[in-house]
Amino acid sequence: MLQRTPTGIAYDVAGHGPAVLLLHAGIADHRMWDEVADLLVATHTVVRPDFRGFGASAVPDRPFRHVDDVREVLDAAGVTSATVAGNSFGGRVALALAGAHPSRVERLVVLAASIDDWDWSAEAAEADAAEERALAGGDLATAIRINEDIWLRGPRREWSDQLRAIADRLAGPLRTALVNMAETSQFAEPDHPLVLAELSTSTTVGVGLLDLPDFVGMAHELARRILGATLVEFAEAAHLLPLEEPARVAALIV
Repeated sequence: MLQRTPTGIAYDVAGHGPAVLLLHAGIADHRMWDEVADLLVATHTVVRPDFRGFGASAVPDRPFRHVDDVREVLDAAGVTSATVAGNSFGGRVALALAGAHPSRVERLVVLAASIDDWDWSAEAAEADAAEERALAGGDLATAIRINEDIWLRGPRREWSDQLRAIADRLAGPLRTALVNMAETSQFAEPDHPLVLAELSTSTTVGVGLLDLPDFVGMAHELARRILGATLVEFAEAAHLLPLEEPARVAALIV
């Protein structure tokens, strides 16, 4: 059963042992980590929030920062510090948490995260523009298809039965994220500036080689900029690594 923080952030907590915080991608919610969590709960306390405006967490009605919400989740779950793993947007929040509250983050596992100063490819820019056009025109179905193609299938492969099954699982969370996007973005405040070279947290950077080339490049850059970081590549996966390679992701976390 989901619990809620004093400000209404929904989160799941299960298991016993060293704490692990799992942060979802921007087209998903905490359920994208189901298989990974199942592999960890026997030996770890696993905490999985829904960001504000995603999953079971309500859209905001005032300015907020995701990193503050995540810290509140840790407090509500009684977790002093944790290994923090984040996929995509969740990876950005994980990095921000390590920068703002280093004592709360024992280790980082950052999967397919972006960085602020990246020069995005024409392919990525066009996908973003196509999503904006669809949403501006009220065409939610097209916006969903664009997101499935770029983030789930990836630009370097065709659809398979396995990928279609993952798309079916993500249909509800993705729709919620897109419907709430404008309202959530309106109130979201930027995190405090992060200097990657100043991070002292032990970090593993993961990326799928079938993802957009931008994310492969950014993963290499993250591994270069963060002192002592380890880069792990997934040859047969794209952007949503916890859904495609849950066993390998769980192994990286522990």
